Amino acid sequence: MKKKYDGIEDIEMHYLDEPEKHLGSISVPIYQTSLFSRKTGNLGYQYTRINNPTIEVPEKKIAKMEKGDGALLFSSGMAAITAALMHLVNQHSHIVYVTDVYMPTEYFISTYLKEKFGVTSTCFHANDYEAFEAAVTEKTDIIYLETCVSNIFSIPDVERICNFAKKRGIKVIIDNTYATPIFFNPLELGADVVIHSCSKYIGGHSDIIGGVLISDHDTVEAIRHGERGLYGACIDPHQAWLVLRSLRTLDIRMERHMQNGITIARYLEQSPYIEKVIYPALESHPQHEYAESIFRGYPALFCFVPAGGEEKAKLLFSHCEYPEKGPSWGGFETIMNSPGFSIDPIRREKTGILPGQIRISIGLEDTDRLIEDFEQAFNKTYR
Repeated sequence: MKKKYDGIEDIEMHYLDEPEKHLGSISVPIYQTSLFSRKTGNLGYQYTRINNPTIEVPEKKIAKMEKGDGALLFSSGMAAITAALMHLVNQHSHIVYVTDVYMPTEYFISTYLKEKFGVTSTCFHANDYEAFEAAVTEKTDIIYLETCVSNIFSIPDVERICNFAKKRGIKVIIDNTYATPIFFNPLELGADVVIHSCSKYIGGHSDIIGGVLISDHDTVEAIRHGERGLYGACIDPHQAWLVLRSLRTLDIRMERHMQNGITIARYLEQSPYIEKVIYPALESHPQHEYAESIFRGYPALFCFVPAGGEEKAKLLFSHCEYPEKGPSWGGFETIMNSPGFSIDPIRREKTGILPGQIRISIGLEDTDRLIEDFEQAFNKTYR
């Protein structure tokens, strides 16, 4: 009897592991090879830049989790993003994208593609559908979204935008790194291409640089031999094996992240030293009701604004000893970043990032330890 792998845990743990194909190995081996011998016959593998058994298994797992036909792993999240854009873009294309999109993505869309190929672009606030419609022109052929914009935490109306795009033959790319396949599947709402940075929650251990693209069969195969194959941006087998290792615990980790994130967000929201917490999981978020309607859960990434202005925020940031400090997120560790410190006034007005705004990615630690650290930081900053 052929096994069915419909549940998310079955997909993560057992789908395509097939020990009988790997000398009985429970864990899929690392095929650390550049070339596959033709003497063995046509087994479907020739050169690791195109495909490799170790890379193929996590690709197929992620595709199944995201409800797509296929997936491709890349050497970084940006490699996946630029491959998707380069596959769909034409000379003199017009791209509509969300305000405060990941900065390297914004640069690639608004500057690199414009200077190299004459591509134009317009951004819109993710939660403003009327602004989205106004941004679209007759030349628009790509819409680039993020599931939840990671510094301002606004959420685009994905289904409505995708329906609008389908009627006009516009392709929709969405970066779903924030929600992960555990909490949201944009392809089900009409997106054409889904992207993840595997360096964040999918990897989860702060030891992977990688990206993945999920789409329909024809798009995946075209990019496999086109943008990924030609640019040479394939992930290496060892990194792919680390992705596979991480997938086995993704749903368990996301559940713990969510519990911890909501616990800390509610603690901060009740503190007299915090002016605002910006997190779709909280009832205070202006799009909470919409978030509840599309997400199956919430990751542990959010922003908060300390009381007393930017200088107090900087002091609090420096007094927090337990979290790591840096620009990434989605790992096992709690990590803080400071998008609202010394931000350019033009960018502040454009994005809505508030003075002193701090971003925090809550890890898998005991939340009591984090709360203790915030308490000592509040004491040093405000008392």
